[in-house]
Amino acid sequence: MKTLFYGLAVAALGLSGHAFGKIEALRLQPGEAAIQIDGRLDEATWQRAPRFDQFVQYLPQDKLPARWRTTVQVLLTEDALIFGIRAYDPAPELIRAPLSRRDKVRRDQDFVSVVLDPVGQRRSAQFARVSAAGVIADGLFSADDDSEDFAPDFDLQAAVQLLPDGYSVELRWPLAALRFPYADGAPWLLMVARNTPRESSSLDVSAPLTKDSLSFIAELQPLGGLGDLVEQVRERSFLSIRPELTARQERASDPNSRHEHSSLSLGAELKWRPRADWVIDATFNPDFSQVELDTPQLAGNTRFALSVQEKRSFFLESTDVVGQSQSEEDHEQQSLAAFYSRAITDPDWGLRATWRGASAEATMLSLRDAGGGQIYRANAYGTRNYAQSVASNASFARTRLQLEPGGQALGLGLLASQRDYGNGANNRVLGSDFAAPLGDTDLLRGHLLASSTSAGFDANGQLTRISAESGHKLWIEWRRRNEDWNNSAQYEQASARFANDNGFVSQTGLRRATAHLNRRLHGQTLALPALGDWAALETHELELQVKLMQAQTLDDPQQGIKAGEVIERQVQPGFWLAAARNTGVWGHLGLDQQRARSGGALHQPRTLNLGFESNPNAWLTLLSADWSWGQRLDVEADRLGRGASLMLQAKLRSPLPWGAWLELEQQLGQSYVRNSLGQRSYTEANAQTLLVLHLSARDSLRAIAQQTRYERVAESSLVAADERSRHLSLVFQHRIGLSRVLSLGLVSARDKAAQLRNTELFAKAAFAFQP
Repeated sequence: MKTLFYGLAVAALGLSGHAFGKIEALRLQPGEAAIQIDGRLDEATWQRAPRFDQFVQYLPQDKLPARWRTTVQVLLTEDALIFGIRAYDPAPELIRAPLSRRDKVRRDQDFVSVVLDPVGQRRSAQFARVSAAGVIADGLFSADDDSEDFAPDFDLQAAVQLLPDGYSVELRWPLAALRFPYADGAPWLLMVARNTPRESSSLDVSAPLTKDSLSFIAELQPLGGLGDLVEQVRERSFLSIRPELTARQERASDPNSRHEHSSLSLGAELKWRPRADWVIDATFNPDFSQVELDTPQLAGNTRFALSVQEKRSFFLESTDVVGQSQSEEDHEQQSLAAFYSRAITDPDWGLRATWRGASAEATMLSLRDAGGGQIYRANAYGTRNYAQSVASNASFARTRLQLEPGGQALGLGLLASQRDYGNGANNRVLGSDFAAPLGDTDLLRGHLLASSTSAGFDANGQLTRISAESGHKLWIEWRRRNEDWNNSAQYEQASARFANDNGFVSQTGLRRATAHLNRRLHGQTLALPALGDWAALETHELELQVKLMQAQTLDDPQQGIKAGEVIERQVQPGFWLAAARNTGVWGHLGLDQQRARSGGALHQPRTLNLGFESNPNAWLTLLSADWSWGQRLDVEADRLGRGASLMLQAKLRSPLPWGAWLELEQQLGQSYVRNSLGQRSYTEANAQTLLVLHLSARDSLRAIAQQTRYERVAESSLVAADERSRHLSLVFQHRIGLSRVLSLGLVSARDKAAQLRNTELFAKAAFAFQP
């Protein structure tokens, strides 16, 4: 009867494809009273605006009516969309509204979200989350990856009022912060979501979205009431200039010397939108001293480079057009092979243009990199890194076409990339990528890249010109998602001499085939009688999983690697389940084969892998663990040994008496493998403590303590190692939106093995204005 009732209720709401209701905007006339963004929704104008309340549940179980009432209204002014959202709650004392950093609004907090696609193609969408404390998290959704990227920031204004029966939100989204075609564009699309974290957390949406959908933005609904908006505002120009002044004092010391240096630098960022479909970005002498440290990763038992996330503002405009994604399954990061902005270390200047049309879009950037970073050259068994000791010019361009051959959607991309180090040493890449939805449940996508490289390295690791070497990289993926299955298959081939110095390529000279089979079971109750009745677990979703993978070498005479050698095989049966409090539990057996070097033995490691994550309560907002144990491969020693790895993470938030909030994040990691004598052959560990004191919505004090350690015992064929580093930073920041930022900081870094110590004091002020 319960199932029948829900089915009738959902049918009454019209939950069937794109026939779901439309959200209508009320267009204000010039001269009407301005809306004060204070979260109150008390202006008379709101009483006239159409009210939409047909929300349905998406998580934990889809196709059900929403448990809490939510309403949304939209006002359209000459220069902005203003959203008024009312979130009703019968237990307002349970609303979780902590102060947090921008872009840190997650599912452990009450929030509403607006997802907006002004291009109208459901390929990508801008989104803005507003927590019940008024904190904003914004970014881009990508349909191809079904991923959300919080790195891009938009100049938004939001305010929240806590009420006796819930809370209300006002969000002002300037039209200048939207990217849409100049003409012939499709209707703007929209979805509003509401997250309510309780023992049984829920995510409600205003569109007919289900878990069968290929992406989170597959069912965006039309935004009505816009009329001739595009024609009226498409010619409007917008210019923002953001100068930055940085004062810095540095002190560096080693056993033989000590250096002190003071500097004062002026930089600037410019954003110009000459009309709706064009955005021009420029940066001069940028300084990134206020950017957070990269999260430490366990990398001591791998010979492959690891990617890190982009956080620098210049590179975050229209990342969907670039095609750079940070959130792909298994962290394989296939899109980063085409472009990886972290390959650019220290830009002196940069210029970028982005254009969006109704059926095509393009971006192009050019910049000067002062160097100081790493250049990667990969093979089948590892990644070699070389110091980038010279400056270089980097250029990248990509266009994406939206075609409809035979009525079927096809996204086709073309790209070109160049890295020029001077004196004839360079790296060039040409390529194409595609994405083709095959009905409502299947997606086919891939890329083909070709490279020519005349930048090589001599025996001392110095950059030099070499005879041009050519290479290619092919990748194809098929994905199917429906009510019962969530499957994917991939094929990848990268020739031995493929390289992209504007991308991220950690392994070449191989072909690899991968399959993920995931059988979806819904609403299962797992009873564990051996542990008593209390161990019965009500799950929202359960998946039985199998991963199959095989990688083999291609011929690489330069490295002495023969074709057809098995690098790795994976057979990994496992499971994943979702339960109350946003809890996820997963595990798999590793029945694998792995080779550490060419011509070496094909080992058979056997491991058990378990993990979980949860939002336990309002003060312990995240607790997660990932553990692996068994016979593991020691890559450097080329042998199996008993070992384990463990990653722990906890996040805590607590209110303070004077209205401030304390935010604490702790991450710990350790990995080891024992030798035949029972000793730990190697041990790797890292730790990061992040403490943020939110004095107000604008002022915060952030402290980070981070340390890493790698130890290896001396054996007959192995050299002892003891590498330790420590990094401390303390930063005070006063922020008013994106336009005004003042930062004061102290940074200290120490490398024990090299006996290096660096200390830095800095002050930075940035102020954006519109001439």
